[in-house]
Amino acid sequence: MTNDWKSAVNPAAAQLTPYVPARLPGIRHRLDANEAPAELLHPVQDVLARAAGLVGASNYPDARASALRESLATWTGASAENLVVGSGSDEIIAMVALAFSRPRPGAGRAKPVMLLPTPTFVMYGITGSLHGFDVIEVPLNAAFELDETAMRAAIDEHSPNIIFLASPNNPTGAAFAPDAIERLARHASGSLVVLDEAYGPFSSRQLARSPSLPENLVRLGTLSKIGLASLRIGWLEASPAIARVVDCVRLPFNTSATSQAIAAAVLAECTDHLRAMCTEIVHERDRVASALQRAGGAIVHPSDANFLWLEVPGESATVWKKLAGDGILVRNFAGNGGRLDHCLRVTIGAQAANDAFLAAWGPAIS
Repeated sequence: MTNDWKSAVNPAAAQLTPYVPARLPGIRHRLDANEAPAELLHPVQDVLARAAGLVGASNYPDARASALRESLATWTGASAENLVVGSGSDEIIAMVALAFSRPRPGAGRAKPVMLLPTPTFVMYGITGSLHGFDVIEVPLNAAFELDETAMRAAIDEHSPNIIFLASPNNPTGAAFAPDAIERLARHASGSLVVLDEAYGPFSSRQLARSPSLPENLVRLGTLSKIGLASLRIGWLEASPAIARVVDCVRLPFNTSATSQAIAAAVLAECTDHLRAMCTEIVHERDRVASALQRAGGAIVHPSDANFLWLEVPGESATVWKKLAGDGILVRNFAGNGGRLDHCLRVTIGAQAANDAFLAAWGPAIS
């Protein structure tokens, strides 16, 4: 037996590096993290402070997050009994992977399978690998949209435990056709199909809730994109039976009392403001997209999210560096290979930040 601790390291973990967001000197506007503009959240600050001030420090949080689940039910249109709350979407993704990690009987595989379109949110694949899944990726089509035929073929070939579909998708911004999502869920009746709607508040192409939807289609949501990222509140919406399976692997007291109280209060008292803020961000998104299209120099892909996905002719790293030199930080995908080496993701900020980005764009792209 070896005494070297390194021999016990998860091979998937050994391939990773810690996540450290870019921190560059001289940045005036951070448009790289898909956060809501702080300038648009002033009306909720009093509610936030009041709710935080009522939280006691000596007791554990409500393990069931009951008040928060009721507020989330009102916000989403779901039933509170169908919701499981986690520390951001990231924890929910990990809980789903843990709960559905048994290799499928009869699939002829020693490991469970996770199926993803690509490119998509990186935490699906990372979490799948860390939990021992074979992660199968199906490329999006030339327009960065869902390739339904290829997805069906992959489902038939690999019998996945879990399929993740982010709609709108991160980083490409496109919402997948709701009828295609439903068809895939019905085709993959033996798989859990997770529809991640993190950017749903900015989209008009969301799958409507209906009791006729297949039980294996579940939803993910988060408050991070609508101005409450610091609270780290995400949730799973599923049938009571599936929700219970996921809830069984949830760590006790996984969301803080402060986050629960603030989120519940803001959702109860500031819903109209949050929805109006999302509408304003959508208007800004469309304004910025139109300005970029007029300016030329890049493909501006259609977006249903709070960001834009841009494809430039040359290396995106060059444009990224020029923008950073002008105090504008966006997300660069150079180094990921193929078309991604030419892509940038630009968060929609407040009007002043967006105007600064547009002013810097022309010199950066030339």
